[in-house]
Amino acid sequence: MIELTIVIAVLGVMMAIALPGFNALRVSTAQTSVKRTLEAAVRTANWSFRDRSDYSKADATNLRSTSLSVLAAGTEAQSGNQVSVAVSTDKLTFYAAARTDGGTGLCYMIKQGPGGVAYYGAAATAGTCTATAATGVAAGSWGTTW
Repeated sequence: MIELTIVIAVLGVMMAIALPGFNALRVSTAQTSVKRTLEAAVRTANWSFRDRSDYSKADATNLRSTSLSVLAAGTEAQSGNQVSVAVSTDKLTFYAAARTDGGTGLCYMIKQGPGGVAYYGAAATAGTCTATAATGVAAGSWGTTW
């Protein structure tokens, strides 16, 4: 009986040590997945830019693919495989936004203009995570890395 108690205690300690690390890994994996999904959306939109010299066809209707669940600009991205996309009024800047489903609640955003440089942003938003919201993010809030 004492041996069984010791085994249970050791297992409990091992679980207490391993569980926080597992949760951190799960969140990190979700964040990486969202970032890669957004980068895929930009790569897809760039084909439109190369063909037309603008992003006029880089909307939800034209960007549908088998690997991306593309949503219209004002539609909330609920999970990592859903991407909300929008194009600026001059059709020269592409925006995309997606939310992690790993429990962090972060909304990741990406934008790319005709210069070919992608800019990245992330915000802990309790509200919507849409490409429309990304178009309103202040210029100083964007960075060249995640």
